[in-house]
Parts: sequence; C-alpha cells; structure tokens
Amino acid sequence: MALAAALISMGSLAAEPPLSAAQLDWVAAEQLPTEAAARLAPFCTGAYLEPSVSGDPQDTEINATAESAVHLFEQSSTLQGAVEITRGDTLITAPFVRIDEASKLATIEGPLIIRRPGFLMTGAHATSNLLDNTGQVEDATFLLHRANLRGSADRLRQDSDQVVTIADGTLTRCDPGSNTWSLRGQQFVLDTQAGFGVAKDVTLAIKEVPVMYLPWLRFPINDARQSGFLLPNIGSGGINGTDINIPYYFNLAPNRDATYQLRSLTRRGLVHDGQFRYLTPGTRNEINAGYINRDKIFDQRSLQAEATDTEFEARSRWYIDLRHQGGQASRWQTAVNYSAVSDVDYLTDIGADVGAASSQPFMTPIDLNQANRRSPGLDQLAQTLYRGKDWLASVTVRDFQNLDIFDPEQYAILPMLAREHTARSGRWQLASRLEYAHFDKSDGPLGIDPNDPKGLLRITGERTTAALDLSHPYRQRWGFVTPGLKLTHRQYQLDNTQTDVDQRPRLTTRTFYLDAGLIFTRPIKIGNTALEQTLEPRLFYLYTGEQDQQALPLFDVSTLTPGYAQLFRTNRFTGG
Repeated sequence: MALAAALISMGSLAAEPPLSAAQLDWVAAEQLPTEAAARLAPFCTGAYLEPSVSGDPQDTEINATAESAVHLFEQSSTLQGAVEITRGDTLITAPFVRIDEASKLATIEGPLIIRRPGFLMTGAHATSNLLDNTGQVEDATFLLHRANLRGSADRLRQDSDQVVTIADGTLTRCDPGSNTWSLRGQQFVLDTQAGFGVAKDVTLAIKEVPVMYLPWLRFPINDARQSGFLLPNIGSGGINGTDINIPYYFNLAPNRDATYQLRSLTRRGLVHDGQFRYLTPGTRNEINAGYINRDKIFDQRSLQAEATDTEFEARSRWYIDLRHQGGQASRWQTAVNYSAVSDVDYLTDIGADVGAASSQPFMTPIDLNQANRRSPGLDQLAQTLYRGKDWLASVTVRDFQNLDIFDPEQYAILPMLAREHTARSGRWQLASRLEYAHFDKSDGPLGIDPNDPKGLLRITGERTTAALDLSHPYRQRWGFVTPGLKLTHRQYQLDNTQTDVDQRPRLTTRTFYLDAGLIFTRPIKIGNTALEQTLEPRLFYLYTGEQDQQALPLFDVSTLTPGYAQLFRTNRFTGG
C-alpha cells in the first residue's frame, strides 16, 4: 500500500463553501446530450450527469495532492489546501484531511465532496476508511444520478460500496430546490446494488406540507423492478364502507411478476386480489383473480325470486380473468380472453380487472324496445389463425357470461371458421371471405314472449357467408380514386323456429362504392421549425340494394366503434 503526496505551495485554509450535491451535477434539459435528453424523467426539467472518472475500480493505491502536506512517519499524514484524494474510482476533495497511517482512516474537514460512480456526497465534516470506502458525513447532501434522487441528512453513513444509511434526512428528486414532494424520515437505507431503499418513521410532504405518515416504506431507487409494497389506497363512502388497499409487488424474474392486493371493505370483509404476468419470446400471458370469503352484505336472494322467503346467508364471491396473446411476430397467432364472475353483481359491488365486457350490441332507441336487445356479458374467447402471404385462416370459439338476468343472453359461437384471400392483377384487387359459424344459446322462456312474438330470441342455428370485393385503386401524388363492387351472400340453417318461420333463409346484397380524395400540400414555418400543411377533401359514395331482413336472427351483429374511419366504411355493422 502506497501513499503519495505532492507538495504544491502553502495556501490558506479558507475556502468557499461548495454547492449542494444536486447543484454540482445538475444539467438543464436544453443542455443535455441527445442520449441523456431521450431518457429525461417525467416532470423533470433536466437531469444529473456525473463527470467521467478515470480511476480503475480495482486499483487499491491511495494517491493525494494538496497545497501543503505534513507526514509523520508511521503515524499520520496531514494535507491542507485543495486536497484531492483518489483510490480506484473514488474521489475526495476538501480543504483539510488527516490520514492515520495504520488504519487509513481519514478525518476530513469541509466543505467536502466525496464522489463515487453514480453517487455524490457533500458535507461539513467526515470520517472515511480509505481501504473499504466506508465512513460517515455530517451535515450532508447527496445525489444518486441514475435515479435522479437527491436529499440532505444530519448524518450520512457509507456502510459499503453499495449501502448508504441516512439519519434524520429528506429525499426527493428532479430539479435542485424544487421540492414538489419529499420524504422526511428518521432513517433511510439505500442499497444501490439491489436498487431499493427502506425508510423508517417517514412522512410524505407535498410542497413542504406533511400529508401522510408511514412507519415503514420500501421504494425503488433505479429503473429496475423491485419486490415490495406499493403505495396503499384509502377511500370511504358508498355501500362498501371504508376501502383500504395494500398491494405488494413480486419481481419474480425479468419475464415474470405478480401482485397481491389485500383489500379491506369494512362492510363486506377482506378481498384478496392477485395478478400474475408471464412473457415469453412469442407470447404475453396474464391472470387476474379475486376472492372474498362470505360477503357480509351481499344478498343472493335478490337474484333468485323463488327464494326470497329464505334466511340471509353470507356467500363467498370471486372473479377470474385470463389473457393470452401468442405469435405476434409469426404466421401462427393465438389469443385467449376468458373472464368469469361468481354472480352478476360482482363487478358493480367490488370491481375487477376483466379483459372485456361485451355490452349490448346493435343498440338503438328502437332496438331497446324490440327483440334485438341483448344482455351485456363477459367475453370468453379462444382463437387461432394462420397468416399466409396473401391469405389467412382462423378458428374462433366464443361465449359470454350474462351480466343482466332480465335481458336475453348473447349467442355463443361454437365455432367460427373463416378464410380470407386477396388477389391482385395490375391495379385490380379482389378480396374474398368465406365463413361458417354455428350459434347456440340456452333455451329461452317457454311459450310466446310478449316482447318477442316471432320467437327470434330462441332461434339457434348455422350461418354460411361468402363475400367478394372487387376494386380498382388509383393513386397519385395529387389524390386517389377507388371504385368498387361488393357481393355478399348469407345462407342460414335455423333451429327452434316457429312453424311459420323459414328455416333456410338466404340473403344476397350488392354494393357499389366510390372513394375519392384530393391532397393539397404547402410548406409552412412556425418559428424556426419547418412544417408541411395538408388539406385532403374526400368524397365517399355508397349504394346498397334494399333487402328485407326482419325475419333473420341477429346472431352476432354489433356496431363498429364510431370514428373518422367509420365515415368511409362500406358496412356500419359487423357479424350478421
């Protein structure tokens, strides 16, 4: 072990107090390098950039420079004036340092700066073991560059290269002096290698105003996911009473994680919610579930008119939601979206994370009073498809869990087989679709329903569809013109029909459309930014021959999502 000291010149101990750790390395957003600006944290007007350190982390030699030095053989070395001490990738600067030769314990009088990779400290007084980088700084400020975290402390103790203990300190982030929020605690322990911090007796303050006290808190200090408690939620009001959520996050692996949430509803009981997510190179998978044991206020009798004279009995309730997407970058693709609940009131009473709730399709003010009405339902779907060069084939199975006991349920699709193909010759384009689907549902009410005199709600059956779309797109820089003809034929095989209803109806529709538009562009300039302004008037004409479809059941008809693109579609509905 060697200690080298350079005597430069005698100087004064007087020195200007240094800036805080945050002020030393803060760089405003407009001055950041491009790569650092791309990683700018939300709501921050800049970032902390540490200067490059040339030292080798494996180098154990201690080197020092100062304006003056006094060395007592085998006792101590005293350095004064612009002292700089380096060991490996650690740099200490201060006006005065005394080093014990035997223990290599340095007593440092500030204002001082201690810089290590990703971590910066300043203070008034410090002791530091130069052999293992442990020590203590008093009246300290500190900065963690990668996490944009900064703070101050009465005492800051470096327990190892990775662990820092802060006594009676504050912690916040982003711009120096902008304490939008801060954590003030009796003790913080920051583990820079593991990437998390633990605080005891901590108070959350917003704009210096205390808003919450927590006896213990674990929080991340880098971008890596960490296991630990997430911020709890507390609410009150409504039929559930006080609502307290305490979530815990499990970082199981880079491609797997889970969250467990204990939720207390004072009037109902404890709800256990969980989520598990799993990624593979070709799939995304997720499971959500919830369970409450013996709900104290849920009355099952309200859903069972024949049992209203029985005594109240607390019931356990649950929900489950499965989601899967596979093969997004391959020709084979799969999808599963399955949701189920123990009872139709679970979502409104407790709430759940479900993938889809297919609400009443094909709803207009007239439909609400006709047999077209369908109950909202939870989606239960499985699908696989294969994409060729200019074609695709798919198999779909779909069902719904009824969420309204007073409305007719939606049809299950068991299954749907489809094939689509697109052929091109010059500017001509021919798109075709062949589809077979079998629709089923549980038996409806016996006899004649006054709201459904034709018995359409109880019909099940099969539907075969063939569709051709011939178009001739013509595109130039100035605009486009696309005329087209569509021919759609649907053939049904119906069951559970009344005697006067055709069991094999068929329907053929012919459609002509013309889609045309112009494109006008001009360069404009806003400030120093050059832009291009476009004006694109568009004309869309559509004609479909009138067909009487009142005798056909509405198996899976639904309206498309309203939007700008909806104005230029050849059909406002999907299914049939």
